[in-house]
Amino acid sequence: MQTYHLGGVTPVPWLSRGKVVGLVLLATVGLVVMVLLVTYKNLVLVAVLFVLIAAFVVLARHRTSDGGFWLLHAGEGLRHAIGKRARWDDFDPELEDQPFMLMEPLRVIGVPSGEDGTELAVLEYPRAMVCVLEVSGAAHGVKEPAEVRRNEESTISLHRTLSEPKLCLEQLDWLTLVRPESPAALAEPFVGDLVEGLPGPVQEAMEALPDGLAARTERVRSYAIARFDVDALFSRVAQPPFTESSGAEAAYDALSQVARLLAGKGIRVIRGLGPAEVSALMRAVVSPDEDPDDITGCEGGFWSAVPSWKRDGGTIVTAKGWHHATATFALDDWPLTPVRGRWLEPIVFGADMGARTIMTQVRLIPRYRARDFAKGQLTTAASRRYQKDKSGEIDAGEAWSKEATAQQVARDVVLDGHVGIMPAVRVLCSTRTPRALATAMETVENVATDKLNAESLSTDATRPGVGLLHCLPLGLEVPRR
Repeated sequence: MQTYHLGGVTPVPWLSRGKVVGLVLLATVGLVVMVLLVTYKNLVLVAVLFVLIAAFVVLARHRTSDGGFWLLHAGEGLRHAIGKRARWDDFDPELEDQPFMLMEPLRVIGVPSGEDGTELAVLEYPRAMVCVLEVSGAAHGVKEPAEVRRNEESTISLHRTLSEPKLCLEQLDWLTLVRPESPAALAEPFVGDLVEGLPGPVQEAMEALPDGLAARTERVRSYAIARFDVDALFSRVAQPPFTESSGAEAAYDALSQVARLLAGKGIRVIRGLGPAEVSALMRAVVSPDEDPDDITGCEGGFWSAVPSWKRDGGTIVTAKGWHHATATFALDDWPLTPVRGRWLEPIVFGADMGARTIMTQVRLIPRYRARDFAKGQLTTAASRRYQKDKSGEIDAGEAWSKEATAQQVARDVVLDGHVGIMPAVRVLCSTRTPRALATAMETVENVATDKLNAESLSTDATRPGVGLLHCLPLGLEVPRR
């Protein structure tokens, strides 16, 4: 079966941005010290400055218990305190037309997609166009291992095809809504048509059956979010003369090609979502009891139907009484060993985790850049392993595992022609009470470490609003490493 390597090291070039900043900062400090020495001719002042600079260097190199830099940890704590007082993570649609933390301006355009007046929503950012499709697997139920393998190979081929420059696609997100079924929805098929005159125990068992089924039954809806590069759309798809709507129309044409490719790889495209339908989907993410197909109240504006939310500690509380918490697989959280293609299955199809939303983002990297990135990963991982071996530091084989991962990725990209991807996985848990939310998050974290073989799962406790935004169908960019 196909195996996949996730995570890995961030390639550090010989003259990286951090090194350039450090050299410039060091040169600036040296120049300031020389000017002060010439101006004031005070060795005590120079000594004090030298001590301060040395203290800063020591703090910059100091790391926390989880391996991160202490200064970054302190800066995140400062941001947490300021953001909590300034209410950076709050949102009220009556006061704002989009959340504050959504830094890039967003405009929603409706492109006519049918003679019946239906529209396709195109989310326009300064550098990208985003469209949303509802999708479903072509087959359901338990599959034979050979079919699973064919599906995995088809997914690899799909990513390779989607990365071609002519499609202008730079990122593909998969949004999955998992909602526990309500006993009322299951009661009618089992209780509504009961034959009269059944024995009492049989009647009671049939009436109790919906409650038992609801505890183990969940509804799953899936959506594909395509993010297109604006410059590529205008250079490869849009036809002159260019107008204000040329970009959105080009995104519609490019999405049609993506939809055909998805269908050819066994992914059934159900529909393209219009502006009101995307708004209803966002409302369904924030309020899991809402139906994503119900567009009532979504005609007044893109964000108008989304309920307001406020930050409560490290969680988000909506005006409709839902409590949300998000977690993501950080760079050091990914498994050190290869994983199978159905890696996320325990979280998607698990139980006792309540309503949850899984956002899997795949940033597509062109082949020539992927090769450079993979070789940079291998060089960085090998050099770090060599440094640890030379210093005698023991790390339980972590450096060796990362080097082996980099070797496998480089072999896949360089020799086998695999496309380069940069994945990000986020999980949003939603409950009615804070206690239930804490239990759900603990269950998700246990599943991640026990069944997904992940090192850990990092919660977005310091930036819950940002974590919630990344779980909405907005096509927010996965940052480059």
